[in-house]
Amino acid sequence: MLKALIKKQFMEIFRGFFVNRKNGKAYTKGRVTANITLFTVLMLVIAGSLAGLSSFFAITFIPINLGWLYFSILGMVSVILGIIGSVFNTYAGLYRAKDNDLLISMPIPPVKIVISRVAGVYGTALLYSGLLWVPALVVYHIVAGPSAASIIFSILLFFFIGALVTVLTCILGWVVAIAAGKLKGRNIVTVLIAVALFLVYYFFCFRMSSIMQHIANNAQAVGRSFKDWGNVFYWLGLGAAGNAGYFLLFAAVTAVLSLLCLTVLSKTFLKLTAMNSSVSAGTGKKTELVQNDVKKTLFRKELARFTSSTTYMLNCGLGLFLLPILAILICVKRNDVMTVIWTMFRGIPWAAAVYAPMLAILAVFLVSGLNLISTPSVSLEGKSLWLLKSLPVKPYDILTAKCRLHEVFNYGPALFSGVLICVSLKAAWTETVLVLAAILLHVMFIARLGLIFGLKRPNFTWTNEIVPIKQSLNMLFVMLINLVVSIAVAGICLLLQGRVGTDVYLVFVVVILALIVRMMNEWLKKRGSRLFEEL
Repeated sequence: MLKALIKKQFMEIFRGFFVNRKNGKAYTKGRVTANITLFTVLMLVIAGSLAGLSSFFAITFIPINLGWLYFSILGMVSVILGIIGSVFNTYAGLYRAKDNDLLISMPIPPVKIVISRVAGVYGTALLYSGLLWVPALVVYHIVAGPSAASIIFSILLFFFIGALVTVLTCILGWVVAIAAGKLKGRNIVTVLIAVALFLVYYFFCFRMSSIMQHIANNAQAVGRSFKDWGNVFYWLGLGAAGNAGYFLLFAAVTAVLSLLCLTVLSKTFLKLTAMNSSVSAGTGKKTELVQNDVKKTLFRKELARFTSSTTYMLNCGLGLFLLPILAILICVKRNDVMTVIWTMFRGIPWAAAVYAPMLAILAVFLVSGLNLISTPSVSLEGKSLWLLKSLPVKPYDILTAKCRLHEVFNYGPALFSGVLICVSLKAAWTETVLVLAAILLHVMFIARLGLIFGLKRPNFTWTNEIVPIKQSLNMLFVMLINLVVSIAVAGICLLLQGRVGTDVYLVFVVVILALIVRMMNEWLKKRGSRLFEEL
């Protein structure tokens, strides 16, 4: 039974490689091979880029006999990458999986359900942490020379690092599940905590070069700090460098923590799953029924769906927080931004007339394009789609409500960011007005583009909402199209300068976006409505 559960869990994770999520039919061998090849190439590109970080630390620490510190630092960063990559899937995968109720109703011990779920988390942890740890091993043994003990221990430690990441993410998911079962507005609280963690992460990313330089200049002091305060990673570093005692110590501690984690999760799984069930029991309180306008009711339904899912809010609304932060950062660092711009466009006479509106458009377009609230909205109806279709409501009103939710959440942050960037960079008022019009139309464009992809390529066979939200090609396609559009708008403006004024070009952009949005509305009203009825 356990083997079947684990196989089922991994089949769900990698289902997109083998099965067309729209019609449930298996891909051909050629398509499967192409999917796997594309994914492998992407992972290799990311790992190759992270090999540069490994090379920096290798040439810094290995010549002064601090190879263990090399492994300690990169092991710690690998753990952080693993946590960031899998932490937001753990809570949804453990306690909010769609088939939890079905599995619990069957004669299956909770511990086996937990082990199968945790196995999926472990696989994800290995994937993300391995993006840095594997190239780190290759770089180390090229620079330091091969050592039998170091090669064996460092390879084995890859699997123990995955176990440590799994324990930490499961603990975070367990804490979130407890809080989610007791707090009002728990999903909003969870999102705010996650955003705070993201901000800390991006802060360190922006400071990475100075941090790396500080570590290189104070290698001995950093080594003493790891020895005094980072015992677990100190053991990891020495074990990877070939010390058998510290390898066994790190492995034993990780194994004990993994066993304790599984024990606690299996003991609390039933209770926390019930507390976090997507189907809530009645409160016993009288509810006053009020008849609302159809469009308002549909919008409130979409709003409730969005705010009830931490996974949905985090993966499709993170840019809502990043937009004002980016604008404030540009405002605060205005002089630095100006210096970079003048360096890039030195000797170009019309640069002053272009950089302010184009930087505002490029920044807001790119970041707001991360907010894909409408893209998975059709697929998230799941097997309850029949209930929505059975209502005496026009399909176009349903689709409009999904677009409106995206727009309502994006208008404020996008316009605020556009105004702040234009004002801080001293754009003309006519340019500012046109930039804001372009931003409004861009929000409408992304809302409809995501919805069109959702209608053309829906997936109603998921058992975990992570699949349509985070593992869907629709999300990737919309982001890539937005990237092309954003760069094209700014790039064409640069090419046309000297021939067409900035105001004239911005009017052209606004008109084109308005026409595209109008055509999308017509498509949704006719073809989109028919597609929705046929789903």
